[in-house]
Amino acid sequence: MEAQFPKVLVVSAAPINRVDATGITMSNLFAGWPIDRIAQIYDSPIAPDPVYCAKSWRFSSNDIGSVRLAKSAAKRIRALRNPQGNSSGEEKNQPRNSSNDLGLLAVVGDVVPFKAPPALCEWAADFEPDIIYTLLGGSRICELVLQLSKNLDKPIVPHFMDDWPSTIYESHRFRKIFRSVMSRRLEGVLRRAPIGLAIGSGMAEVMSARYAKKFAYFMNCVECVREGAIIKANTSNTVRFGYVGGLHLNRWRSLLALAETIQLLALSGTPISLEVCAPVRDIELYGSKFSAFSSILHLTSVSPDQVIDALISYDVLVHAESFLPEDSRYTKLSVSTKIPQYMASARPILAIGPDDLSSIQYVEQSRAGLIVTEEGANTGLAEAVHRLAQSKDLRDKLGQAGYSTALEHHDASSERLRFASVLSCAASHVIV
Repeated sequence: MEAQFPKVLVVSAAPINRVDATGITMSNLFAGWPIDRIAQIYDSPIAPDPVYCAKSWRFSSNDIGSVRLAKSAAKRIRALRNPQGNSSGEEKNQPRNSSNDLGLLAVVGDVVPFKAPPALCEWAADFEPDIIYTLLGGSRICELVLQLSKNLDKPIVPHFMDDWPSTIYESHRFRKIFRSVMSRRLEGVLRRAPIGLAIGSGMAEVMSARYAKKFAYFMNCVECVREGAIIKANTSNTVRFGYVGGLHLNRWRSLLALAETIQLLALSGTPISLEVCAPVRDIELYGSKFSAFSSILHLTSVSPDQVIDALISYDVLVHAESFLPEDSRYTKLSVSTKIPQYMASARPILAIGPDDLSSIQYVEQSRAGLIVTEEGANTGLAEAVHRLAQSKDLRDKLGQAGYSTALEHHDASSERLRFASVLSCAASHVIV
């Protein structure tokens, strides 16, 4: 086993690629790793990027015989209920009740007992991994990881990027039963884990106390220019605020309040604008809500490879979270993938969201930006936007603080080595 680069079997529903936040975080951590020392088991229509991963195997609920039978039975039941084959748009667009046959079936597919396919076990054994690295995320993956670990006699390193054990099956009437299955499987995984990983220090502390196990933390890592801050690209007199990310989980609501605030300042004579870079699908869903602010706001989409260029074109970078408690349950302990990217661009951050969210706290603790922790187009938001728009010195000061934090804690060159070292140490652990 090479000390720096152990052979890693990655098990995650999300593939290693540069398509979404999870894939980008993994690809950044594993970049530079010899691809013949990484194999992945995943569950997504999109395969892992071969740049990072030489071998891959898709394993979904359809690979479990009992789930296939249940799905077939559900189709027959639906056909009996709807013999005319009603396919009207109204029917299709009705929101699904989480406890109906489809919602229930999806959860059953996650908790039903199964044995890993022999062909998959043989494939994993042929790879001869030193360690299993997993994002978990559900009961089925916990069970698969546990079976693979036992079959291969290899330790596990779970990486929690959100607090999914606290929110999974939340809306299902049988959630207590489903969670008991998940908890039992997760306990089995953790017994075979010499260390756990979390997405941030706050989550690491919570997980360590919850599971009585040592947790380290790894966020998204980024390429940092060591010769100093990135040169400012914007030469316009207009101070450009930019948001790059999804609008889901009601983040659009906080951005809407920001758009209202910026428009009021613009009408009073402040040269200011807002650009929102979001996935095409999100713009289709929520774009119309911003139509009243077209004079100061531009909606667009950029590819993952264009993100850095977009970030350095703005004067202020916006991070927005929902204030709704049902959304905060999902985001409370996570640190957004974009925060290290924002910091590495040497731009000040305007962070909007509840004060108990890790992303908001991290911006404040690093002194990389101003935070607004009250909902809506309020006085605090107006003051923060006005200060950032009026003072280049403040923008430069906050941007440099964020850049220093990125260089110290998120620089890819050092974080990748630390990540490899943690996995190497875990791989040498003897399972009792």
